[in-house]
Amino acid sequence: MHDPLPSAVAIGNFDGFHLGHQELIRRLRVLAQKRELAARVVTFRPNPKVYFGRSIPLIFTDEQKARMLESQKVDEVIFQPFSQVAHLSAKEFVCRFLIPRLSMRALVVGENFRFGAGRTGDTDFLQRIAFDKGFHLEVVPSLTRNKGRVSSSRIRELLIKGVVDEAAQLLGRHYFIDGIVVSGAGRGRKLGFPTINLNTENQVLPQGVFATRVEWKDQFYPAVTNIGLSPTFSRSIRKVETHIIDFDRQIYHNRVRLHFLYKLRDEFRFDTASELIAQIRRDVRKAFIDKV
Repeated sequence: MHDPLPSAVAIGNFDGFHLGHQELIRRLRVLAQKRELAARVVTFRPNPKVYFGRSIPLIFTDEQKARMLESQKVDEVIFQPFSQVAHLSAKEFVCRFLIPRLSMRALVVGENFRFGAGRTGDTDFLQRIAFDKGFHLEVVPSLTRNKGRVSSSRIRELLIKGVVDEAAQLLGRHYFIDGIVVSGAGRGRKLGFPTINLNTENQVLPQGVFATRVEWKDQFYPAVTNIGLSPTFSRSIRKVETHIIDFDRQIYHNRVRLHFLYKLRDEFRFDTASELIAQIRRDVRKAFIDKV
């Protein structure tokens, strides 16, 4: 095996790949170019919090995260199995993994970065060991938006509450989920509003009714999405159902991406189907007609 090219390395979980993460990778690219180093990004599989037993819904899947990181014009994205490094002390992680395995000459981390067994390593420790081992350290300050720090936990909380438009301001993009279109009960078509049902691996599913965009085969279609239990029909399993405006094609088994624009309302129960139909008409008008 050839020795890796000398590199500048950025490390993080990058869940959501929000504006703060994007700034960190931008700084990595600038530093790597300035010092003529390869730009490498290290993240972990699984997420360390999940590895240690915390039940935490991740904003994006590993596949989605990989594609976003790979789009950043870096030389390599490394999904490091966390089980192989979880036992390493902070010093061992630097001296036995980063420096020899990645030929690290420069390191870029966020100001709240913690690492090593027991999370004993921080930026103060990195400053000391960088001087001792002769590598450059760049610590990127946290970004603030809307009177708060941009963080994965804040974005996750906003998404769970359904505040998808504010979450988009921190993500730097509309939140999206990917999935396969599957057959449903056909109730939407009977009501005059045919829907696609999405089977998704995404873990964060905002509940309620939303203005959305469906991305299919590089085209975007306006839509209204309901995520919930459909209480009018007394359903017990949460589903993702989307009515695509002026669209009547069968796309079962196709992969689509669903972008969330903003929340229209909470999900609630209607006594009759006619009341539900009237509300869906209002939802469509509110989402796309009154906005024009």
